[in-house]
Parts: sequence; C-alpha cells; structure tokens
Amino acid sequence: MAHRPAAEVVPAPGGDGSVTLSLVPGDQVPQSALPSLEKRGFDVEADFEFNPDYDQDSTLLAHGDARNGWVVHFVAKAPTLTLIQDGARKSYTLGPLRAGHTRLRVLVPGNGTVSMSVPSVGELMDRTPFPAGFPFTPTGPLTVGQSFGPLPVKEYPHSTPFDGAVQRMWLTLLPVVP
Repeated sequence: MAHRPAAEVVPAPGGDGSVTLSLVPGDQVPQSALPSLEKRGFDVEADFEFNPDYDQDSTLLAHGDARNGWVVHFVAKAPTLTLIQDGARKSYTLGPLRAGHTRLRVLVPGNGTVSMSVPSVGELMDRTPFPAGFPFTPTGPLTVGQSFGPLPVKEYPHSTPFDGAVQRMWLTLLPVVP
C-alpha cells in the first residue's frame, strides 16, 4: 500500500474548527500533521466490502499508540472500537458481520458518549471513560488498513491489515468541546 503525503490527506479546518479527512487504505498520517484531539470527539463513516475469511480480525483505522489512542477494528468478525487512555483499554463491540457491503459509523462526540452502528446488524450507545472530549492527543500516527495500530500483538495475535475494498472512509475530527 502506498502512503499519500499528509498534505494530501489533511485539509484545512472548517469554519467551526472541524477537520474532515477522506481516507484510503495505506494512508499514514503523523500526529504532527493532525489537529490535537484533546477536548474533541470524532466521527468515522466507512463503506467497505467485508470478507470474513480475510477481515475477521483486521484493523480498519487506528490513531495513537499503546498508551493513548483509539482503534476501529474487527474481533471475530465483530466491529469493535477500542479506546486507550493511559494504557487502559475500553472496547465497544457490535454483532458479527456477514460477507458483503457494509456501512459502519462510529461516533465519539466529545460529550462522554460513544455510538456505533451498522445497518441490519445493530447499534450501540454507551459511555466513554472520559466525559468531556478526549483528555489527550494520541502520540502515534493515524493509520488506515494496517495491522494492530496501538493494539498489543500479544492480545491480538491475529490482527491483519484490512484487505476489503473501501468505497468511502471519512474521519471528522469534531470541533473543540467548550
């Protein structure tokens, strides 16, 4: 997978301070090219082809490192969001996916909640470990479709790059929470 230069991936902020990135597998953006995630939330929208034979334990999108970050990945075919704060992980999981076209939305709006949905599979809403936006900025890069990301190899030994076709993937870093 080729890496696009960060200047091609990260646009200027919108009038409200939000930044929407249009991502493709292979993108790797250093944290220094991204706005701070502190006191913000994020919204991920992705349309992709899921093949359980290859993608059942893959990583779709990751930001940060094993100390602070977040990962959108699959565990035994189930879409999972893992938030990592000071090395502690909290995961949110939907039911397993079937093969075929999938639309996934993950929203961490910065108000202490998280929601995740896949039409015809399910949706969830829960609380995050931090009530007022992210209390940190991940120190590692933002990666798309690469193995592991901030996930420890020992606990996720089968993590693979996401191999499915991605029709659309947007990551919006939401405005700072007042």
